Amino acid sequence: MCWVLLSLLASLGHAADLEHHGYVKAQIEVLPFAEAVGASARLQQQLSGGDDIASFRAAFDLDLDLGLIGSTNLDERDAEVRILPVECYVTLHPSWFDLSAGKQYVFWGQTDWVNPTDLFTPWDYLHISSELEDYRVAPWALRFTAYVRDTSFDLVWACPGPT
Repeated sequence: MCWVLLSLLASLGHAADLEHHGYVKAQIEVLPFAEAVGASARLQQQLSGGDDIASFRAAFDLDLDLGLIGSTNLDERDAEVRILPVECYVTLHPSWFDLSAGKQYVFWGQTDWVNPTDLFTPWDYLHISSELEDYRVAPWALRFTAYVRDTSFDLVWACPGPT
C-alpha cells in the first residue's frame, strides 16, 4: 500500500515544492561485565511537498542494530537492518475541505503530552523516546476535514490492527 502512495507522491512531485530533511541518531551501550559494546543507529528521511490542489508527506526509518560487538556469543553479534515506514500519505485540499489518505498520525487538539481526545494514534511502548515517530504508531487512515467559517469538522476512519 505504501508503494502505491509513493507512486502517487512521485506523480505530484513534478509540480510540487519539495522539501527533504531527516536526522541521524546513534546509541552506544558499554557492557563492561560482558566485555562487549552494543550499538545501534537510526536514519530518518522525510519528503514532503505540494501545491494548491494536493500535498504529500513520506517518512521512513532505516534502523541499524549492530548487536553486541566483541561478544564471544555469536547470537549476540548478529547485525540487523530494518526499513520502517513512519508516515506515507496524500492530502487533497480543494477550497472547503481536506481529504488525507494513507499511513498518518491523527491527532485532535493540542496538549503538552497526553491528549484525552487522541483516539486513533496508539502508543508504541517498545520504542518510546523524545521523537514523535518513536513513541506513537501512525495507523492507516482516511481523514476528511470540512471547513465552515471559523469551525472545522473531522471524520476519521482508521484501520485497526497491525500498522
